[in-house]
Amino acid sequence: TLFRAYLEAGSDCFRLLFFALNFRVETEGFNNDMVYAFLMSLNVCNIALLEDRLAADPRLKDEIIIGDYTIQRYCPHLKADLIRFSKSDGKVLKCTLHGWEFDLETGQCLTRDDRKLFTTKKPK
Repeated sequence: TLFRAYLEAGSDCFRLLFFALNFRVETEGFNNDMVYAFLMSLNVCNIALLEDRLAADPRLKDEIIIGDYTIQRYCPHLKADLIRFSKSDGKVLKCTLHGWEFDLETGQCLTRDDRKLFTTKKPK
C-alpha cells in the first residue's frame, strides 16, 4: 500500500508523497528551497520525537528562573524557548517571538484564554 511504502521510504518519504499526489512542483527563490529542504529532512523518527515533545506535560520540561518565579522553559503557545525569547517586568512575562503575555503570579495568558504558563513563586 502507499502508506507502507511511505513508512519504508525513510528519509525519502516526502518525495514519495509528492510523487504519489501527482502534482507539479516548481521551486523559485530561497524560501521555497528552505521549505523543500525542511520537508526532505523529516522522517518518522523525527516526527515522533517532535510529537512527544509537544504532547508532554509542560511541568516535565526544563524550568527557568525569571525574577522571583520559576517557570516552564517553553512558551505554551508555539513552544518558543523563553530563555531566548522573553522579556519581563517582574509581573508580566512576554514571549517576544509572537507577543503573547503571561501573568507571572497566576500563569494566566493575557493574550488568549486557553493557554497557561506553569509558574511558581520562589520562597523568600
